[in-house]
Amino acid sequence: MIDLALWLSSLDGENPSGEDLRNDPAFHELERLTEAQLKVVHDGNNKAGSQSTIPVDWPAVLAKAEELRAHGRDLRLLVIVTRALANEDGLAGLAQGLTLIAQTFDQHWDTMHPAMRPNASPRDAALRRINALIDLQNGQDGLLANLRQMTFFAPRAIGPVQGKDLEKGAL
Repeated sequence: MIDLALWLSSLDGENPSGEDLRNDPAFHELERLTEAQLKVVHDGNNKAGSQSTIPVDWPAVLAKAEELRAHGRDLRLLVIVTRALANEDGLAGLAQGLTLIAQTFDQHWDTMHPAMRPNASPRDAALRRINALIDLQNGQDGLLANLRQMTFFAPRAIGPVQGKDLEKGAL
């Protein structure tokens, strides 16, 4: 779990949301950390023999996100933190991550990143923020995909019940 007060505090008097992290190399490194890695094992003839997936190291993702917290209030960062919290702490982590996003909207809407586009229709002005939020419902490699793979409970009689089981409505 994270300290919400640290994540919600203003960073600088002139710019309470700090820097836009979009072009920060450390942010791009954080994004790479959220991607599962493919490990290929070669046989004796230097041909790919088998493949396995190395899961995301969510504690490392949270640690890197903590480093970036001091630089900017960026919705893209908050979405990654929400995914990491959900993967580490289950539904309690998901609730904390969504609370973080909602409270950041309440406290930093005017200054948070990505910035609103000036002189545009309301939808176009918020398009970059909408795009950042889409990762929450991304079923291939976003939060929704993580929730589908998460084990929510494991009664002995029926075994582990994952999000994908709940989604189907079948146990």
